Amino acid sequence: MKRLRAMGLDDFTLVLDRGFFSIGNVELLLENQTDFIMAIPERYEAVDRVISRVIKTIEKPRYLEKFNDEIIFVKGVEIKLGDKQLKAFCYYNPARAQQERDSFYKRLFNIKEQVERLKPDKNAGRKIADIIRGLEKYFSIQVSHHGVRVQIKEKAVARRLNRKGIYLIAYNGNYTWDTCLASYKEKELIERGFDILKNDLEFTTPHIRKDTTLKGLMFICLLALIIQMRIMNVLKRAGLLKSYSFERLVIQLEKLKAIVMEDGQIIYSELTKKQKELLQPFDAEPKY
Repeated sequence: MKRLRAMGLDDFTLVLDRGFFSIGNVELLLENQTDFIMAIPERYEAVDRVISRVIKTIEKPRYLEKFNDEIIFVKGVEIKLGDKQLKAFCYYNPARAQQERDSFYKRLFNIKEQVERLKPDKNAGRKIADIIRGLEKYFSIQVSHHGVRVQIKEKAVARRLNRKGIYLIAYNGNYTWDTCLASYKEKELIERGFDILKNDLEFTTPHIRKDTTLKGLMFICLLALIIQMRIMNVLKRAGLLKSYSFERLVIQLEKLKAIVMEDGQIIYSELTKKQKELLQPFDAEPKY
């Protein structure tokens, strides 16, 4: 904040993920009258109480909204942290909640299967601890000479699943629920772009001496990032992003061959079903 203001920037909004959330940071932001939008973790008792209260009422028509063609429920809440009163929006996404429930149930079932296959020998305890690490409170396990018996604790699972699909975003300033959500999702998009630059495009710390060479490399990487993000956006709109990553798309399409005949005619190798599925959203199927 000091650096931004030293540069003459007074009208700005900090968009922060939950890693920045602490009572000290929130108090500092409010005392300095800084606009911010920040996700809230659930580790605070005050936050836990708000979520427990909101869960019972949020899925009502009066809180129904639509964001990017997704149905969500939104409710404004206030959270008391220390001496400060923090404004926030509580979001509930039913589709996301169901996906998270399915994923959690699959995880529990896979763990149950793995543990029940173990032999009840002297190493069973250590192996069980390795398999269920971090999820101990959801299982009741008995080891006897007959085998390993596993039960999933229904009440513990229910308490966790009740909170699926719910998340809170705090704010300071004159912001609506959709502005807060859009700003936070834009932050995730920027982070994703940097992740692609560093990991997919391998743009780390290049061994370059001249600034002009570095700027040229950065420009080429930026073009590559734009192309990759555009391709992924098309895949997402076509509903294919769940089945194909960018790498899988490249692997499939690099198998497509174009043969140039002596008379200049171009003949393409026969398209596979997957190649047709990937090329169709781009309207790029070869003309035979």
